[in-house]
Amino acid sequence: MDQRREYNAIQECQKLGIPMISLLDTNCDPDYADIPIPANDDAIRSIKLILGRLADAIYEGRHGQLDSDDDYEEFEESLAEGDYDDYDEEEEEGVEAVASGEGEEE
Repeated sequence: MDQRREYNAIQECQKLGIPMISLLDTNCDPDYADIPIPANDDAIRSIKLILGRLADAIYEGRHGQLDSDDDYEEFEESLAEGDYDDYDEEEEEGVEAVASGEGEEE
């Protein structure tokens, strides 16, 4: 987000305690960003490069290494459809069991 153009969004994030990731160039204050990324926040190519790398890292963190272009295309499609919670039911059941305290040894 460009800090100069999106000042209202910055204020809302600060009031609500929402962590903010921000692309920062030389005319931005890094104190407003929780995670500053030094980059040109005006050039579309720069923004696409950084966001592409972030999307790859998110995918790899959730699903492992991207093996082919097909995997990447599936990931892009799932994001476009709003399918952000792409884990199976077994994982969900395991999380619920841990949250409820099942399976804990005394």
